[in-house]
Amino acid sequence: MNNNEFRITKLDKRMNGHGTFSHKVVPRSLSGFLKMREWLWEQYGPGSEWQYVKMSSRNPEFETEYKWGWESNHGHRRYYVNQDILTHFILAFTN
Repeated sequence: MNNNEFRITKLDKRMNGHGTFSHKVVPRSLSGFLKMREWLWEQYGPGSEWQYVKMSSRNPEFETEYKWGWESNHGHRRYYVNQDILTHFILAFTN
């Protein structure tokens, strides 16, 4: 990947993921989405769809605390991560 294959946005209160994650990473292609998903899984274990991450963070019955999440709807694909994972991602994938 290079800098043109993804877009990074700092989350604010208007955006999904705010309060649980700090950044959204939007791959610009399906192959970028799949590469990033594989890398996140290998580095940080399984993630979950955003709606389930949100449920698990607010419900004490869920024992899993996800380190990353994704959302894929209406042709839009994005990942939600915190600053430490974002930094690791940038170091691993930027040229």
